[in-house]
Amino acid sequence: MTEKAFTSYLWTEGEVLLERMHNHPFNRELASGRLSQATFSYYLQQDEHYIRDYTSGLMALAERVEDGPLRRDLELFATDGLALEQQMHQVFFVRYQIQATQQRSLACSTYGEFLLTQARQAPKAVALAAFLPCFWFYWQVGEQILAEAAENNPYQPWIDTYSGDDFQRQVETLLAHVDNLACDQGIAERQLMRDAFITSSLLELAFWDSAYLIGKPF
Repeated sequence: MTEKAFTSYLWTEGEVLLERMHNHPFNRELASGRLSQATFSYYLQQDEHYIRDYTSGLMALAERVEDGPLRRDLELFATDGLALEQQMHQVFFVRYQIQATQQRSLACSTYGEFLLTQARQAPKAVALAAFLPCFWFYWQVGEQILAEAAENNPYQPWIDTYSGDDFQRQVETLLAHVDNLACDQGIAERQLMRDAFITSSLLELAFWDSAYLIGKPF
C-alpha cells in the first residue's frame, strides 16, 4: 500500500456514508435555509457537549503521541479547532437566545464516549482514524452545502466555518498524518483503523438523526 493509498481506501469504504450525510434532511434543509430554528438550536446544544469531548480526546491522544509534529498538530486541532467552532456557536447562541443544557442525547454521549475511549486506549493510529470523519466528512458536507446554499442563508456562519480555509487546512494536515501512520501498520492494524473510521462515520450520521428527529418541532 503506497503512502497516500490508505485514505483513498477509507474514502472508498466510507463514500456511501458520506452520500447519506450529503442527503440527510438536516443538511438539505440547512442548505436551503429552511431548517427550523428549533432543530438547529437543539443541534448546537448537543454540539457544545460533543466538541468538549472531542477536544478532550484530541488532547488525551496528544499526550500519548511521541512524534513531535503529530503531537503539536493534535494540540492545535484541540485549541484552534475549539476556538473556531465556539466562535461560530456564539453567533447563534446570541442570535437565537439559545440556552446551554446539561441534557445530552444518546447519540451525543455515545459518539463522545467512543472518541474518548479510542483516544485513551486504542493504538494511536486507530485512535487517529476515529477522529478523521469529524474533520474530513464535515468539511466535505460543508463544501457541498456552500455550493448549494440559498442566498441570504440564515445558517451562513455554520456553512462558512466548515467550508472555510482554516478548517480545510486542519483536514489536509490530519489526512497526511493518517496516511503516514498507516504506512507503518500491518494488515490487522489497518483493518482496525478502517473499522474505527467507519464507526465514527456511523456515529456522525446518528448525531444528525438525533438532532433532526428530537429537535424537530411538532
